[in-house]
Amino acid sequence: MTAVEIAHIALLKRLLPQTLAITKDLAFFMDSDGQFDISDLERFFPLIDEYDAVLGYRIDRQDTWLRKLNAWGWKMLVRLVFGLRLRDVDCAFKLYRASFFYEHRLETRGAMINTEILYKFTRAGYSYTQLVIARAFREMFIYARKWHREECEQRAALQQKRRVARKSSNDSSK
Repeated sequence: MTAVEIAHIALLKRLLPQTLAITKDLAFFMDSDGQFDISDLERFFPLIDEYDAVLGYRIDRQDTWLRKLNAWGWKMLVRLVFGLRLRDVDCAFKLYRASFFYEHRLETRGAMINTEILYKFTRAGYSYTQLVIARAFREMFIYARKWHREECEQRAALQQKRRVARKSSNDSSK
């Protein structure tokens, strides 16, 4: 588990249970590393009228084969042990009715946080639906591509200026 994943879990544990941080009717969370497009949240709102939660799931995981294998194994273990039949239990793009977090204390201290939330959520009779979300390119790749394109454009403009200057120099020397 990376330091970022540990920090994510710690933050969820600190903010979600018994907290005044949730002051509205809905609680939404997502990773902030640029892998999700926040505009996907718009598609969740119509469904929250019908369900107590809308859970995102990824279909095009941008992971190595080993990480995909680990995720699949974890999903199967969660299904076997807890009876949770979810497409992507750890996808960090979820919208809940906030009342659940006022009524239930979270106890886990690790990668189990999403499993715990969803296990307690379903055991308490709350309903959910799952919705595919688009995976945004990570911010680093967006800017790398943008800056590379800008650099190519600047280089092309500089080469054009040099050609014009050379042509002008050649024309004046004749």
